[in-house]
Amino acid sequence: MRPDRREDDEVRALHSVLGLLNRADGSAQFSSGRTSVYSGVYGPVGARVYDEKLDRAYVEVRGWADTGPAGTADRWTESAVRETFERVVAAQLYPRTMVQISVQVREDDGAVDAAAINATALALIDAAVPLRDTVAAAACAVREDGSAV
Repeated sequence: MRPDRREDDEVRALHSVLGLLNRADGSAQFSSGRTSVYSGVYGPVGARVYDEKLDRAYVEVRGWADTGPAGTADRWTESAVRETFERVVAAQLYPRTMVQISVQVREDDGAVDAAAINATALALIDAAVPLRDTVAAAACAVREDGSAV
């Protein structure tokens, strides 16, 4: 039995909502149990001169926690989202532009990176940004005895 009273083979309840943010081109909320993440996508928009890439769009990711200033864990999540979607967004279709992704962790009860990646994938789809592939993420733990949880 886990601390949140789930059995070892029981997954968290999953929930998603698209189009929550009015000013974003695409947005989504993804929840996995009590972990909840919002993602907003803006663009493609004109890139700042120092971010401009001649052959593709620049993918910018900004992440923060709902509880205060961003910490190391927030930067790790931001990096995971950036590295995932730099490879997935069909950036070559929009040279000299930028796709901005904003990620906000509303509640952290574990598996934030996976929830952020799933929220961002849904927000990009909601914004109709062309993607090379569809992305989904999951998190699991491996115990010392080698069993996966």
